[in-house]
Amino acid sequence: KNKKKKTDPGSPQRQSQKERARRSGEVGLRRSEGRSGLRANDALRRMNMVKYWEQFLALLGSMRLSSPPLASTSTSEKTTKSWSELSAEVSRKETPSPPRPFDARERTFDGGAPVVTLWRDAAGWCPFCLATVLLLEEMRLSYRVKTIPLAGYLRPGEKKDPEYLRMVPDGVVPGLQHRSSDNGDDDWEPAFRNAYAIFDDLRRSFPEKYPVGKDPEKKHDAIVGVDAVVGKLERAPYRRNPEAARPALAELEALIEGPWVCGSEFSAADCLLLPFLERIEAYTSYFHGRDTLAQLPFDKAQKLLETARRRCAAYREFGSDARTLTRIVLKFNPDAPVSAEDAKSIDAPNRDVSFGDARVAAEKLCENHLRVAKFAARTAKAAKAANAKDDDDDQDDDDDQDDDDDQD
Repeated sequence: KNKKKKTDPGSPQRQSQKERARRSGEVGLRRSEGRSGLRANDALRRMNMVKYWEQFLALLGSMRLSSPPLASTSTSEKTTKSWSELSAEVSRKETPSPPRPFDARERTFDGGAPVVTLWRDAAGWCPFCLATVLLLEEMRLSYRVKTIPLAGYLRPGEKKDPEYLRMVPDGVVPGLQHRSSDNGDDDWEPAFRNAYAIFDDLRRSFPEKYPVGKDPEKKHDAIVGVDAVVGKLERAPYRRNPEAARPALAELEALIEGPWVCGSEFSAADCLLLPFLERIEAYTSYFHGRDTLAQLPFDKAQKLLETARRRCAAYREFGSDARTLTRIVLKFNPDAPVSAEDAKSIDAPNRDVSFGDARVAAEKLCENHLRVAKFAARTAKAAKAANAKDDDDDQDDDDDQDDDDDQD
């Protein structure tokens, strides 16, 4: 008697009940999403996470994934692949990335054994090291590479290579060693430093390979002129005051015939000049604006730089970019004023990077993940210590001010 009367599933009354239930569920779902935005989409987000990881790992090298990195979808346990598993995946990729010349510890040309050893900075930032590398590459002279950190990059307690310090006590790079015999023995003469001395030594030791072109006397005069200009640029504080570089740049404009310093032939003078041109372009644009650069006598120099980026394979591989150069300056001078708009465009991600270069970069981050993590932790620790020191200095200043007030 008290039983509810069953409703026919097809009746209007039953359909309205279903509609009300559906609407109620939608409202409840929307409310749930509005409160947290997590529970309703939890499964979907996990699926997306798996998809993104698969895409990232595929970028590292056409790898075969046996199982998704997020294997468990339960709330009590979530697992990711370990670094050793990721390394194993990278090692099984089908097409290994070609080695980069910058990372090579030995550069050989025409099958010849290395005849000199180049000591350069580990980060590839030193302009004189870059000039020497460009010259060796242009000469196609087989060489070994040994790296040594610049003083500003030494870790706490770290010292420069004792082997190099025995030969060059001040540890300044670049340095060059000659093989002491031609019979293939691993005997090397002591290293000597200074890029100008290295250029002159390579000219005298390998005259047939040294890039002087059809008019050696003209090329020699050009490099002497470039030496003088580079010396003036070294002493000019053009990073803070671009006008300080104007006299040297005016001399340079008179030297450059175009497109290279000596006309149509690339020479040792270009090798020496390029590292400084890229710095003037980057620093002036970033800290003072491209309009300031346009007002300097830099037209021929700018064309030479652009020509090198198009036609000089060694410079494309070993040269620096504006973002790297300016960020290194900010590391040592974080309060340096910048040109807002031009600095923003330089800091923007480089969309012109090829897939191959992007993959090499991703591989390096994964392979060196421990070093990257230690570097980040060391930097954070140093920043924390610096902030603490600033706080202590501020407190000392406040205490001194209080003492002065009391004395007054």
